[in-house]
Amino acid sequence: MRSVRIYPLIGCLTVYLVTVALERLALPDDSGLAFFWPAAGVAALWMLSGRTRRRVVLDGALLVVGTTVLDVLLGVHPVAAALYGLTNLVVGLTVRLTSSLLDGQPFWSSLPRRLAGARELWALGAAALAAALTGAVPGLLAVLVDTGNLTWGATAAWVVRGSCSVFVVVAAVLGLLTTLVRDRAKRGLSAMLTPQQRRFCAGELVVVGAISLASAVLVFSSTQAPPIAFVIIVASTWIGFRFSPAVGGVYTLVLVTLAALCTQAGRGPFGPIEDVTARSIIVQVYTLVTAVLVLTLSLAAYERAALLTRVVESEARATLRADLVDAVTTAMNDGLVVVDADGRILLSNPAAERLAGIGAVVTQPGPPGQHGLFRLDGSSTPVEELPHARALQGEYVPPTDLLRIDPRTAQQKVLSVSAMPLHQADLDAPAVAVLVMHDVTKIRAQRRELENFAGVVAHDLKAPLTGVVSWAEILEEQLDEAGIPDHHPLFASVRRISRSADRMSELISDLLAFTQTQNAELARQPVSLDEMVDQVAHTLRDTHHEEIPVIEHAFLGRVLADPTLVRQLLTNLIGNAVKYVAAGVVPHVVIGTSQLGDMLEVWVSDNGIGIPDRDLGRVFDSFFRASSTQDYPGTGLGLAICARTVERHGGRISARKGPGGQGTTITFTLPLDPRDVRPAADQRGPGQVTVNATA
Repeated sequence: MRSVRIYPLIGCLTVYLVTVALERLALPDDSGLAFFWPAAGVAALWMLSGRTRRRVVLDGALLVVGTTVLDVLLGVHPVAAALYGLTNLVVGLTVRLTSSLLDGQPFWSSLPRRLAGARELWALGAAALAAALTGAVPGLLAVLVDTGNLTWGATAAWVVRGSCSVFVVVAAVLGLLTTLVRDRAKRGLSAMLTPQQRRFCAGELVVVGAISLASAVLVFSSTQAPPIAFVIIVASTWIGFRFSPAVGGVYTLVLVTLAALCTQAGRGPFGPIEDVTARSIIVQVYTLVTAVLVLTLSLAAYERAALLTRVVESEARATLRADLVDAVTTAMNDGLVVVDADGRILLSNPAAERLAGIGAVVTQPGPPGQHGLFRLDGSSTPVEELPHARALQGEYVPPTDLLRIDPRTAQQKVLSVSAMPLHQADLDAPAVAVLVMHDVTKIRAQRRELENFAGVVAHDLKAPLTGVVSWAEILEEQLDEAGIPDHHPLFASVRRISRSADRMSELISDLLAFTQTQNAELARQPVSLDEMVDQVAHTLRDTHHEEIPVIEHAFLGRVLADPTLVRQLLTNLIGNAVKYVAAGVVPHVVIGTSQLGDMLEVWVSDNGIGIPDRDLGRVFDSFFRASSTQDYPGTGLGLAICARTVERHGGRISARKGPGGQGTTITFTLPLDPRDVRPAADQRGPGQVTVNATA
């Protein structure tokens, strides 16, 4: 574990000391001013590699000690050697600090080491300039101690050299590392050499590299070279535009090193400049411009290639999704139509065109029946009452039956149409309406037949049941007239006959109610739940001959629903709450509501015997009776009727334990009347009720 931590330190220290030694060996004897200072860039990279406080401190200590020892061995004054080490440390820490500030990361944390775009390149330029300025103080002091001479020109040259050296070295190495790491998953040489995969990229690189190297040697090695260094810009532009930042980084390091060493030796287009300081500044500026050009072009090309790849991938995904949506909508048996605010059909599948006809849903004004959709009685439906028009006004329209009359053939069919508003991704764009339609002609015909059959069966069954009850009453009267005592077995038999007939009558009534709940046409209108609950409560009070129930409710509000079905729903729920209580317990029912978007949530909570946990998920099934209710009369259809009523109105119903684990709470939702205004104080849950008691 320790060796894993030591090896990176040894590697960084070795590379750094080699650059310091080479820099010292290449230092001219007459001026003492090096034209290139790679050790500063290596120091900055070293300081960026630390991922913890301990590692950064250790790196800094090794950098200073290593610089001091090596410079002393190479003949530098000990004080100057220590100051040179301190200078490189200040440069490295300044780059780290600037990078942490620009990236918004803590100074001692693991900093990102990448060069993936123009933003990172310019941020590195700012960091290099800041490092050169802060490192100038101990660095110039070291030069003064080392040479005994310091001028304003040398000061300017020091700052320029420091900025260029740090920028070029760090940018080149980070560009190389970023490309290698980013393209590690891509196989092949081309992925690391060029922004986009292309043939013969390796051959192209060899050609342009040879041309560039030959041009650089020709331009910078000659003692009589004219000032035509700009020729290198052509090759630099080619490499930057056609190859990756990794290639650009290597090319920049080679070109900068060659230009600096040749110019320092008095060769190349800048060699004839007699003023060493001016010569140093000019070649540094030249190499900086070249490095910025190459890396900017290569990074821009890489960003463009990455963007193009994402666009192509996004287009492929969008095309695949569009094809999938087309296939799904085409295969659907239900009609699907999307209409915009101007009545234009944006999307329709073949089923919609087959069911409703092309252009059947339009919002432009026109003659009644132009759209071919009518009420079930055949009367015209105004455009503003059509489902899509209501959806464009923000309303969620549950399945609604409409009569479709084909204007060409006069063929009639019943369509169940639902609609909902759909807000587009662009928030400024108007909403569109999504319609789903289903042909329910056969289903509605079967429903009518079932209703007729149920009515006939109910009538035919109730007639003999009425006779059975009547004859049982007559028989009981005859037994009484004959002087037979009440405890005689004959009386018990007659009473059993009456109770069985009553249960049969109740079952027939529930079956009829269940059928009507499933199939009856909904007559939606505003319904006041407060008035409806009060009416149901008074009815229960008048018919309950044992403990008089206490029914409490706050302001409940209004729903948009079928009043007959809502009355039946509340009668069943409140009736169950009053019915299923332990002996001797006064039934206590609490009712409340709260708004959920365009729905009104209603909860009915009681103090009854409760429903076992294992039965909570099944109490809404037909003919199912919870184990706790077996000793109570009932058919097992009451809650099933409630569930069908709620579902047909587009709501949901559920059962859970009551407050404190006592009794049962039934919760359901119904469409809220849009004109209903709820007081803010009445947005409450169970146990937070303003009481209107009915007892």
